[in-house]
Amino acid sequence: MTSEKKILYLDCLSGVSGDMFTGALIDLGVAPARLKKILSGLPLKGYQVRTSKCRRGGLGATRFIVEAGHEHAHRGLREITRILKRADIPQPVRSMAQAVVERLVEAEARVHRIPKQKVHLHEVGAVDAIVDIVSGAACLYLLGAKHVECSELPLGGGSVKAAHGTLPVPAPATLELLRGIPVRPGPVEAELVTPTGAALVSTVASKFGPPPPMTVERIGHGAGARDFKDHPNVLRAWWGRTRASAGRSEIVIIETTLDDLSPQVYGYLMEQLLKAGALDVHYTPVQMKKSRPGINVTVLSRPGTAPALEQILFEETSTLGVRSWSATRRELERRIHSVKTRFGKIPVKVAGDGDRLLNAAPEYEACARAARRHRVPLKHVQQAALEALPARPRRSRS
Repeated sequence: MTSEKKILYLDCLSGVSGDMFTGALIDLGVAPARLKKILSGLPLKGYQVRTSKCRRGGLGATRFIVEAGHEHAHRGLREITRILKRADIPQPVRSMAQAVVERLVEAEARVHRIPKQKVHLHEVGAVDAIVDIVSGAACLYLLGAKHVECSELPLGGGSVKAAHGTLPVPAPATLELLRGIPVRPGPVEAELVTPTGAALVSTVASKFGPPPPMTVERIGHGAGARDFKDHPNVLRAWWGRTRASAGRSEIVIIETTLDDLSPQVYGYLMEQLLKAGALDVHYTPVQMKKSRPGINVTVLSRPGTAPALEQILFEETSTLGVRSWSATRRELERRIHSVKTRFGKIPVKVAGDGDRLLNAAPEYEACARAARRHRVPLKHVQQAALEALPARPRRSRS
């Protein structure tokens, strides 16, 4: 048994910044008009976005440009969070943007050794940086990129001027954001990875290293602002398919325990978590201190989406803290096989290990619709779908 999944691979041959990230995904196929429609929901004024075609090192690329006034706002996490909450944008975009901002604030807090509530973002607090972050999250949403991998990151060299004065490259916050991520110096004396770019890739990518085995379908080039003489200043985005096989993968388990939340909220909470990319959500009744009945909320997440899911738990529940830890998950190969029955076509989820079919489950919603339409018991439709499934089903064409 084999199955395939969509994958976005970020080939950061010249580093990454917020505008290069968005430019690469637009060049890959995200429609600028759809992006602008999402950005119109931001409660921010005094800026415009545009795209332009250009060449970097002989390569054709798309440059994403945010034109804003000369604002010198020093916004903190609370104010940026308020802006994102007020924004009329899709929830997955809001959650991802919030997670990126949280990572930036936490990095700055560690660098300056102050509580994150006291961090005021200078460059990142400006309108153009907020728009860059939301644009990157929106492009991932519009592309439907749920699995992202990234190359090692070239950092450049030299120094850069910032609100705190002249800083070495990589900037301290950038280096803090890249803990545990493979990096290398060069290939030019310039800042190739910005704090915004580092926050974006460290939030959304689940793996860093060489490209995985994949079938490349589209390639996009996002241009940086500078045109280096002997080096193409672009971020390449590869979009394609990779074979999903049975094996082990890293996940993050997030938990919090509640004893004061209205039961009405739990259904909505699960809906929001799944919409934002949770692999699974389940609730377990527990007995808490003072003999209070409570609910343990457990969320399974990919590493890249864990910060966004934690933020939803803080926003939608009364929790004061969450617990999280890494784990490995072994998965069977899974795919959907459509079978013909006397009640119509029914999709069946099949799972196995190599050529061995181990589990099969007719899709509930399709079975329920067929049962209502033909006025028969649901179990009759489910049994018919299983009986119609061949012993070794071939992969259905999509």
